[in-house]
Amino acid sequence: MKDGRIYRYNIQFPGKTDLEVRAGEFLETLGRRKSAVIIAALNEYLDHHPELLDGSHSKICVSSLSLQDLEGKIQAMIEARLKSIDRTPSPIKAEHPESLSIFDHQETESVSQDVMDMLDDLELFTF
Repeated sequence: MKDGRIYRYNIQFPGKTDLEVRAGEFLETLGRRKSAVIIAALNEYLDHHPELLDGSHSKICVSSLSLQDLEGKIQAMIEARLKSIDRTPSPIKAEHPESLSIFDHQETESVSQDVMDMLDDLELFTF
C-alpha cells in the first residue's frame, strides 16, 4: 500500500519448501533492513524480466532448477537431437559424394538453429 511517499507491505509465505525456508531465514537475519535487499532483488529481477512491468501477469513462475541441472537438461536435449539425425548413407549420397558436405552442412545448421532457439527460450533463467 502506498501512503504518500512510503510503501508499506506485509508479506507472508508458508515455509513449506527448502527455498521458502531459506528465504524466510535470510529475511529473519536482516531484521529491520529487509527493504534494501527486497528492493535490490526485485529491481534485478525486473531488469531481466521487463515484460512483467505492464502488470498483465497475474501468476509468475520462477524455476528452482540449479545451473547444473539446467546444463544437464540442455546436454541431454542436444544429444537426443544429434542421435535423431540420420547418418546412414542414402543412395543420393552414395552416388554423389560431393553432395555429402551439403547434407552435413544442412544438418549442422538445423541442429545449430535448434540449440539457438532453445537458448533463446531460456531467457527466463538468469544465473
